[in-house]
Amino acid sequence: MVRMRLSQAQGQQARQKQPVHSRGISIVQHGRNAGFSAEQRQIRGNQVRKYIYMNTYHEFMNLQQKYLTKQAMLEQEYLSVLKQTGYPVSPEELGSILIQRLITKMENEELPAGKSAVPINRATIEGCEVSKDLASSVLTKKIMKQLGDRIEYNGAGSFIICDGKNDLPKNLGMSRIIVNNIDEKRRPAEASAWLTEECLQKSPSSAAYAPPGYLAQYTLKNGVNLYTRGHLIAATFGNVNGTWNAKTNNQLNIVTQTQWANQSSTESNKGQAYYEKILRTILANGGVVNYRVRPLYSDNDKIPSGNQLMARWFSFDDSGRPVDEDSFNVFVPNVQNGWEIDYASGQARKVKKQVS
Repeated sequence: MVRMRLSQAQGQQARQKQPVHSRGISIVQHGRNAGFSAEQRQIRGNQVRKYIYMNTYHEFMNLQQKYLTKQAMLEQEYLSVLKQTGYPVSPEELGSILIQRLITKMENEELPAGKSAVPINRATIEGCEVSKDLASSVLTKKIMKQLGDRIEYNGAGSFIICDGKNDLPKNLGMSRIIVNNIDEKRRPAEASAWLTEECLQKSPSSAAYAPPGYLAQYTLKNGVNLYTRGHLIAATFGNVNGTWNAKTNNQLNIVTQTQWANQSSTESNKGQAYYEKILRTILANGGVVNYRVRPLYSDNDKIPSGNQLMARWFSFDDSGRPVDEDSFNVFVPNVQNGWEIDYASGQARKVKKQVS
């Protein structure tokens, strides 16, 4: 084998023909000892910087594309809300509507496929631990007069009324109907429902009706609104032959509720969703339910101090005879830990959280 010895000039020419990235690595590895002139090192340094810049530029463009895609998705969501509501909404209202859509999607996924229990898993929300003092703060004389003498704190944020008993008539599954009433101030005053298993349905799409006192500017730490559009009769109970509007634009069935009062559904936090979960399980197993919800107000308040929930139900044995009669009668206070609420106007302010 014949070895060829290159002159210094020939070596430089050979190295100049190397790919840009190889020359860049050579500069990094050998620096001034590479045998290049100052002008050549400057040229190669510029090429390396250009290479790094192009990589950075492409990375930036990828991030920009992801941002534009996300922005386009948000614009599509906004347009769908605009088409649904018929009028522009603020960013706060848009966020509230999208969150409500997410909750609706969760509920739809959790509806039973057959006669089985219906677990409702909801996201943890700020201030979900309600102390007895906070829960009792809405029990004015007028509210207590509407509830009666026997009011017992249940240790989970709400109150048991009259030992859980009520005077609702029996429902033996002969009718499926929901009735909403209003008071002299045009506020939702009572909603009654005679429910069977066939009443269970997926929650319909929400609408951007703002009930009295509903203000969207108050948000919890996780970005969720302080207030919700609270159904008196849950939308998932609304399959009554198309005769009842289960959406949140049914002004007779929607009141302003806090996140805690509306959404809490655990053994230690018994909001309205906890008791609705009980009824869903009963209905999914073939039971029949007579159910009534009363929002209770003090004076001319726009926002109810809380909702009184009453239910009486039966299951049936194999011969069709009613068995396992039971009931509840509870008051769910419309409160949120860490917030002080003006029920007359809907204005609210943050305060120090109470410890249960």
